[in-house]
Amino acid sequence: MKNAILIVLIFLLVMAIAFVIIVANRSMQLGDELNEVTHSHYEAMVETYAANREIHTLHDLISQFEGMALEAQEQIEDLQSQNADLEQTIMHLQNPPRSFWNAQYIRLENDGRYLRYGDDYIHILDALSSAEYTTIFDGMTEDGWFVFHVSSPSISPCGYLLAFVVGWGEDWGGSLNIYDMRTGEAQAIELFAHWDDSFTQSGAADAAWLDEDILLVVLRRIHSRPIRGGTMYAFDIRNQTLTSLDIAMPRDGQILSVQVVEGNIHMRILEDVFNAEAFYIFPHSITVLEARRLISLGETRPMAY
Repeated sequence: MKNAILIVLIFLLVMAIAFVIIVANRSMQLGDELNEVTHSHYEAMVETYAANREIHTLHDLISQFEGMALEAQEQIEDLQSQNADLEQTIMHLQNPPRSFWNAQYIRLENDGRYLRYGDDYIHILDALSSAEYTTIFDGMTEDGWFVFHVSSPSISPCGYLLAFVVGWGEDWGGSLNIYDMRTGEAQAIELFAHWDDSFTQSGAADAAWLDEDILLVVLRRIHSRPIRGGTMYAFDIRNQTLTSLDIAMPRDGQILSVQVVEGNIHMRILEDVFNAEAFYIFPHSITVLEARRLISLGETRPMAY
């Protein structure tokens, strides 16, 4: 009986030792596997860290390149600005800027701006000292030649419409121009009128506003040589008609210019237009009421016929 119990105890002891050995071996296997996993994880962490460092390095390089590109762009813009300044300087040296020392000025009552004009230009300035201006007319060509002549501008009673004549010179007729200072719209009008059976009057010499709808226009005569004088007509801008004015003058002459001032119409008269060596220019005036009477008695026709 004792021997049987001893054998059982020995068997249990052997089984326990075997179990401990098996558990120990499994533990060692699990430890090895854990070590391998830990090592793999460590290697992965090292690789990730290296990759992150490379990414950060690339980001730094990209930032550096972006900064270099920005600096290059700024340098290019500076060079372009310097080039533009140089080109402008060269242009100014080749074509000196216009001088307006002999300009005349009119203050626009509606908005306080100023009208500056000369023999070949008309500008609008915000102030007398302003370097910037709006060009209404400029007779200078791109290569610096003065081709066109412009008459003294006339401002309508409403203060917004500007009338002036543009031609090839003082001795030749030109086109009547009406400029709206509110909208910037410009209109060039060619005027023609019969003089007699042999001649036709063509080309305006000067113009002045009689009222909001009527412009007094001096038309020159077509002839074999330049003739500075002309005849007075009333041009209705609404109906586009011309009405002749039979103005009685103390001397037989032709009208050079017209101006309406405070109820009177002032003219400059050329006494002898056919003798260039002996001519006399004298002033002559009529009232606005007399001009309206002459318009009511005059012959009215379309502006071109």
